[in-house]
Amino acid sequence: MDDKIIEKLVSLNNSGFENSAWDEFSGLPADERKKLLSKLLELAEPAKNANKAVSMPNAASVIKRKLKPGVSFEHWYQEWQAPIKAHTMSTGSLKAYFPVPTRVINLRPADTNNVEEFVTIGFVCSPFESVDELLDARPEELKASESKRKEANDALLVHSENQFYYVASDDIYGI
Repeated sequence: MDDKIIEKLVSLNNSGFENSAWDEFSGLPADERKKLLSKLLELAEPAKNANKAVSMPNAASVIKRKLKPGVSFEHWYQEWQAPIKAHTMSTGSLKAYFPVPTRVINLRPADTNNVEEFVTIGFVCSPFESVDELLDARPEELKASESKRKEANDALLVHSENQFYYVASDDIYGI
């Protein structure tokens, strides 16, 4: 319910109806206003270690994966995402799941005949000196949930090759 109220308030505000958004918020019972304010403050809170992180990615993980016969990318993706969904539902926040800002991109081949192989690239804004330090900064529940992700990979993938890299250069062209 909080998310729907937040969406409505944002929509009213973005449409130029700030007074209507305020009236909507003010019309909520006091306990609902407190819960909503708490949720908004949580959403506004910076991610853990974000103040230490660099503004641009400084490391990346590149994983080449191949699906087992009969397994679709969508099936693998849903199984692989399960720990994130479970954590978000238990804490109400995805920020606590990752110790630093992380962007994950799955790339599928342009060759539509090759639906089994794909590449996952994770870009990380890490304040840590080493991969071990970064991995140690993860919450204990994340470390425990990694076994679920490993099980999904083992059950649905033929193989997976993972390599961690530090960013040597980062150029953006055409802007």
